[in-house]
Amino acid sequence: MCVQGAAVGVDQVKPELKGLRAVKVTEFKRTEEDMLDYLDNAAIGLHWVDGNAMILWANPSDYEPLGYTADEYIGHSITEFHAEPDVINDILTRLLRGETLYNYKAKLLCKDGSTLSVLIASSGLFDGEKNLIHTRCFTIKDPASAPGRAHGSTRPRKFWDFLRGIGVQH
Repeated sequence: MCVQGAAVGVDQVKPELKGLRAVKVTEFKRTEEDMLDYLDNAAIGLHWVDGNAMILWANPSDYEPLGYTADEYIGHSITEFHAEPDVINDILTRLLRGETLYNYKAKLLCKDGSTLSVLIASSGLFDGEKNLIHTRCFTIKDPASAPGRAHGSTRPRKFWDFLRGIGVQH
């Protein structure tokens, strides 16, 4: 802890603040199991795609709305699930360049042949040589395509603001 430029050891912290710090560490400490549960059971679609467009991991909220099982989705090219080839090519090109995408509109192909309009927020995780390890993609149904919802709702903006706040951008 630094106070006016001077290093302060833990033993010098006020007793009431020591207890607060211990509570916060305990409250926010997540085990690997807790984090995996959080990701697998998130109410929004999450997936990772590698530099060859292969889906490495996805949660059920990503593939179940499309009518697919994990085996039908994970391990396949993300391009198989996009209705507009030019859109997915643009998404992948931008991500490979290191761009971060927000509210990127796309149409996904459902197993029954229908399409689902979505908004995508995605960024890439790169190694030290700037090679894409995988994307970090969040997908939600486009609220503008939902019946009874006005286009321009502030709800999606708040959602994407939340994602930026937890580090979706790079």
